[in-house]
Amino acid sequence: MDHGEIERIDRITRLLHELLAGGNPERIPLDGDPGDEIRQAGEAANRLADELERAAAAAAGLAEGQLGEEIPRSLSVINGLKSVQSILRHLNWLTARVAGGDFRQRADFMGDFSHSFNWMVERLDADQRVLRELNRFLDTVTQAVPDALLVVDRDYRIVLANQSLLELAGVADPVAAGLHCYEVLREMPAPGAEGGKACLCARVFASKEPVRSWQVPCRLVTAERVLDLAASPVLAEDGEVGQVVLICRDASERLKFEARLFETRKAQSLNVMAGSIAHHFNNLLTVVLGYQAMVLPALPRESKAAAQIEAAQRVAQQAAELSALMRTYVGQDRKKIEALDLSALVREAAALLEPAECEGIEFRYRLAPGLPAVPGDAQQIRQAVAAVIRNSVEAVQPGTGILDLATERRTCTLAELRDLPLYEGQPAGDYVSVEVRDNGAGMDAETARRTFEPFFTTKFTGRGLGLALVHGILRGHKGIASLETASGQGTTVRLLFPVSPA
Repeated sequence: MDHGEIERIDRITRLLHELLAGGNPERIPLDGDPGDEIRQAGEAANRLADELERAAAAAAGLAEGQLGEEIPRSLSVINGLKSVQSILRHLNWLTARVAGGDFRQRADFMGDFSHSFNWMVERLDADQRVLRELNRFLDTVTQAVPDALLVVDRDYRIVLANQSLLELAGVADPVAAGLHCYEVLREMPAPGAEGGKACLCARVFASKEPVRSWQVPCRLVTAERVLDLAASPVLAEDGEVGQVVLICRDASERLKFEARLFETRKAQSLNVMAGSIAHHFNNLLTVVLGYQAMVLPALPRESKAAAQIEAAQRVAQQAAELSALMRTYVGQDRKKIEALDLSALVREAAALLEPAECEGIEFRYRLAPGLPAVPGDAQQIRQAVAAVIRNSVEAVQPGTGILDLATERRTCTLAELRDLPLYEGQPAGDYVSVEVRDNGAGMDAETARRTFEPFFTTKFTGRGLGLALVHGILRGHKGIASLETASGQGTTVRLLFPVSPA
């Protein structure tokens, strides 16, 4: 395009602006070879200028009382233009209102056109009502699902999420934030980026098949969890997977419960076996001790045989005591039940320790007065408290060791009790707590987990029944124990005994 063509286009533009402003500009010269498009534009602009000029002249003649032959034609053109302009303006206004969602508008001009326009608006209104109802239904369903639900597109971006997902993942609005599923559920920069772990969504996109169960550990904002995932593909018109629907269920608590149930059943099996062995073993010892008692009086008192029988009696008696301890552990022993004041009993239990054991260790007492009575066997509960105190004494260093002994009344909810590793169906309600806290070296998680197991010990071989016996005594009194410890931070053992009913 040369300079002349550019100048002609500029003049055409100015001519149109002046015509719209009501002026009477000069015509555009079309000499030379301006090109077909520019010539056609210029001729159209000139014709429009001539038509408007004739209409203006006719209007001026009409004002002076002169009826020229151009007047009817010019007036018709002007009125037609005004009518079309008015219709277009109104149609533009109606279209803008409908586009903004106002489906109450209707057209009342141009006959069949109005009918078609109104039918289109009515259809749009009906379709929008159906869509709004469908969206309300979809939102109600997704929010009613107790599990976390989300929908991701092919870019793994979350396009729909329910409230359960927001609570599980600890995020505000992943859809508005444009987050990806792997950013929310696994805190990774890309799908399957950690250790080659497979991506469930990638699998569904590739296979076009649903996955009913997929267990994966996830690092959420709230905590590390184990999630059970299920995924279903949403197929597009071309048959490809356009989106994937994910259902996420927190399996962490279920897995903990299953592990605890397994340990409980294992302990129950061990209890049955230990109780049976202790019972039969005690029957055999009764016969042995009976025959020893019968033989001993028949022997000379200073004889070697009498000394041997007495030694055998002592060993048999120790075996009988061990059998009794096993029955106590499994809760099969006989108890003398009475109402007990645990604050007084804690002092008695501490007094059972040898002075040499407690040398260089400071005892601090916080024993609550007026506690409700606890039904139980005084000798067994005293033995259990003494075993816990002895364990703490052995854990601290003489000269710097401190033991805090405390009692208090506590109201325990079922949720609190279920969180304790030794929970075996104890009911919610009022308990009296006996707490023994030391400033020793503490224990790591694995040692703490096995603390109440029979014959488990970190000391020399032959120890390990102390805290297991405590567990058995608590079980026999419908109580429960808890343990709080960490390496280098000391240990707190809390024994909970149910109070007497009012």
